[in-house]
Amino acid sequence: MGLFDFFRNLQNRNKESEQTSDSGNFSKAQSQPSSVMYDGISVEKDLLRRVYPNNIQNGNFIVPKNIKSINLFAFSDLKNLHSVVMHDEIRFISPLAFQGCENLTEVSGLENAETMNTIDGFNSCSNLEKITLPQSIQIVADGAFNNCKRLKSINFSDNLWCISSHAFAGCESLQEVLIPASVEMIDTAAFAGCTNLTLTIIDDDKIYLQDYLKEQDEYTSQFNDEPTDEYFPDPTDFEEDIEEAPQMSDEEREILFNDLGIKYRKASIGGKEILLPAVKIIIKPDALAGVKEVIAYNQTTIETIIKSGYRGKLTYVDKEHQETITIDIKAMDDYQ
Repeated sequence: MGLFDFFRNLQNRNKESEQTSDSGNFSKAQSQPSSVMYDGISVEKDLLRRVYPNNIQNGNFIVPKNIKSINLFAFSDLKNLHSVVMHDEIRFISPLAFQGCENLTEVSGLENAETMNTIDGFNSCSNLEKITLPQSIQIVADGAFNNCKRLKSINFSDNLWCISSHAFAGCESLQEVLIPASVEMIDTAAFAGCTNLTLTIIDDDKIYLQDYLKEQDEYTSQFNDEPTDEYFPDPTDFEEDIEEAPQMSDEEREILFNDLGIKYRKASIGGKEILLPAVKIIIKPDALAGVKEVIAYNQTTIETIIKSGYRGKLTYVDKEHQETITIDIKAMDDYQ
């Protein structure tokens, strides 16, 4: 059973047991000791459990300031919902939170949510056109915007490192998306079926740490003379000094990476900001299936795109020689 099947079965069980009605009968929600009613919506501490049709005012819903997280299916299948106003203290939106809100067109207020690391929950919002993600987003979750057919654009920050499976599958109105150099993973079918999309993978001239280390290994391997104790003392002589040596700060590490031309990204782990060396981008099979055009600035990235099975228009931008090379892989396959 897949992840979406599990959640849908859970939703169906919730619907079967739910005793509420659109007219405002909240008997079940009120009978749960862990839940309370807050302005007619079901709330558990700072978790928004459920919103009902009669809570929607003129197609709009404003998430209360005390809410920090949004529950599974909290807004699911609300046909009268057209817009949602969030706030900057939202931490988490659960999977399928807005599933089937087919008339939802706009989500606002997330722009300054500093503690939100993952975006999720908008599966099958088929009329969603506009949402601005906070700079803190590091992961676009599985199926987060799957089948959002009218979504025209999406913004990513340099904190993003993973675009998960089916994240934007079926978003046929997406036209231009920039993938920042911080992204390390584009998972299976992430942009499958985005037939009008030109995807630009931003990859500057900095090298990756593993490339730098490999280069150093190749350089030192040229010296085949056996080391002697006179010139290469026993490393254990320095163990005590190493243990007492101060750890390099993130600021010092950032200066070092910049001096060496090494790519890096800033990650928030356990509430702490950490500087990590970036790795080469991984593009899973069919991640870009159906995408109209992919533009990249790095030859290694171009090779990764082709190996993923992409069969559309591919453009390589050679910044050093200030030229572009474009090939249509599908046309070449058809010709052969």
